[in-house]
Amino acid sequence: MKRVVSVTIIILCLLIVLGVTFFSSSGIVSASSNATMRVEVDLVGFTPPEPFIGIEVPDYVYLGNLSKKTMKTDDVRVDINNTGNINITITPFLKDSGEKIFSYLFFQRRTNVAWQKIGNWSLKIEKPEEDETFRDEYFYMQLDLKKYDEPINEDIIGHEANITFLAMPD
Repeated sequence: MKRVVSVTIIILCLLIVLGVTFFSSSGIVSASSNATMRVEVDLVGFTPPEPFIGIEVPDYVYLGNLSKKTMKTDDVRVDINNTGNINITITPFLKDSGEKIFSYLFFQRRTNVAWQKIGNWSLKIEKPEEDETFRDEYFYMQLDLKKYDEPINEDIIGHEANITFLAMPD
């Protein structure tokens, strides 16, 4: 009987030692009265982004027919987007400065504002709001050949020119 009690005591002691070792090594129970935990956080979105300019314009705009009777096209609305992150001013100009017909292209911001010839007209577009990817704006464009002094002796179908929109910080 003494032997059974001794073996039982030894087994109980082993179980107690193993239990304390398990719980203290698993981090659930600490024998120390003080413990330290490291915490970390990433603070993002506070650094101002590098300023950049971006615009979107249509790839192609058809001005319609210009007849000898009226010598101008209808007003055509053109949408433009500021996709950058700063206020900009855009100025259109002809890629080929020697283009004669489209040098009589006129622009206006709204229909109650005077028309201005290409190269002399600019439009300010504010930057997008923080939750937007672009700020949309529009203007009107027309071809007006009333003061064109070159003779047009025959119909010209499909006459084209390229317009570059220069975007500068405002």
